[in-house]
Amino acid sequence: MVEGYTVEPTSKLISIFAECEDDPSHFVRNIVNESCDKFIATYRKLENGGKCGLVESKIGMAKKLFWKLLESIILEEKQRISHKGK
Repeated sequence: MVEGYTVEPTSKLISIFAECEDDPSHFVRNIVNESCDKFIATYRKLENGGKCGLVESKIGMAKKLFWKLLESIILEEKQRISHKGK
């Protein structure tokens, strides 16, 4: 499902962000990274400093899925708006 995606936004999504009056890419990327960091820190506390290899792997998949879904939603909304204007 997320094959071909990375833990960072795609070039297409970055281009879409760049079209905005105020480019939100840094803001969104920071929220994603901070949320993931908080999750991992909380997990480590609960596991008494245990290894987080599996959790970090799952976080990577979650980031890929987030960027894929965000890109899909934005592209669908752009298409919907362009059809609405016709």
